[in-house]
Amino acid sequence: MRPPPTLDEQITIVDVLSDLVAELCAQDTRLEKTRKIKQTMRQGLFTENTRLL
Repeated sequence: MRPPPTLDEQITIVDVLSDLVAELCAQDTRLEKTRKIKQTMRQGLFTENTRLL
């Protein structure tokens, strides 16, 4: 049986996981912004203001 991680190891693990969660949240935000841009561009294709060459 393995002993539990030391306090320093636990802190390091928490830091890594916190960074991972922050990165996932940032990626979710970027994805949502990209989806909104895509939706806006699609809507623009069907308005009179946009001409296709």
